[in-house]
Amino acid sequence: MTTTDATGAQGRPFTGRAFLVWLLGAFAVVLGVNFGMAYLAVQSFNGVQVKSSYAAGKIMPAALREAAEQRARGWTVDVHVDRRLDSSARARAWAVFRDRDGAPQTGLVIKARLEHPSDEFLDRSTALVEDEPGRYAGAVAALSPGGWTLELVARRDGDVVFTSRNKLVIEP
Repeated sequence: MTTTDATGAQGRPFTGRAFLVWLLGAFAVVLGVNFGMAYLAVQSFNGVQVKSSYAAGKIMPAALREAAEQRARGWTVDVHVDRRLDSSARARAWAVFRDRDGAPQTGLVIKARLEHPSDEFLDRSTALVEDEPGRYAGAVAALSPGGWTLELVARRDGDVVFTSRNKLVIEP
């Protein structure tokens, strides 16, 4: 069966095969755009997440100054998190702070925060207390295995003297 328009010209018939080609073509275009946009979104995301970019921009000069001062100190920090639970069902975390000459850094107030990569309700915070010269330890609630970020903030006399963010893998 052929179709005829108002002028009497005859065209090609619109068959089920033509419908299928048009339908598949439309889905291919939609899927192509979706995958292209998803790829561009992942490639352009720099990983920085802040609640207020304006507030973050205001504190940036101070943060850069603190980072330069921290680099000038030349401290090294050795961080450990042990998932094996103690008698109170808590994991252990500890950090050893040393200056550039290897001398232990004492008298610090350390806050540690373990951040889960996908669920902020699983985040854990603890204070690390000096148990040996330069070694600070604390307990955190039981951790699930997998990737975590450990954020350390060390203060001396109320001033921040060291900050770091470390990626950790907690073994099962």
